[in-house]
Amino acid sequence: GIGFGTFAEYATAPEAKLVPKPADLPFPQTAIVPISGPTALQAVRDHGRVRSGQRVLITGASAGIGAACARIAATRGYDLALNYRSDDKGANAVAEDCRASGADVLLCKGDVSDPDAINDIYASIDETYGRLDALINNAGYGYFDFLENIDTEKFERVFATNVTGAMMMAREAAKMFKK
Repeated sequence: GIGFGTFAEYATAPEAKLVPKPADLPFPQTAIVPISGPTALQAVRDHGRVRSGQRVLITGASAGIGAACARIAATRGYDLALNYRSDDKGANAVAEDCRASGADVLLCKGDVSDPDAINDIYASIDETYGRLDALINNAGYGYFDFLENIDTEKFERVFATNVTGAMMMAREAAKMFKK
């Protein structure tokens, strides 16, 4: 396994410390990268799992780290499925930038905590590209307050997006990786 250490240690680790995909996995792309954003994209690129012209789904792509990943991926020749929950203006701006860099871009609006939305996202990708080569599972939701003030419903929303949503997105990506 990867072992223990901080994200920064892993992100700067020499190649020898990175763990390759086990040979007995039944599909070609698998990466559990305990780092975020551009570092994840670089790790995937540098270790041969994604090559120019392949299709990458990036969740939370309308702003922040997801938008940065999308813009970097576009300049490196990836075709992109960009997922976002509600920021149409941000998503369209990122898509425009990516297209200007030569990427084919599919916008996939949908909440990663909603199983029906996830099915729609993957159906669009399947219809448009017929396959998926990598997932950057970046969507996240934050809620911060003092412990004694934490609202259970708001916290459940965090968990639904950041944990359950990430799992459901990865599960559906794994199904597409088999194609």
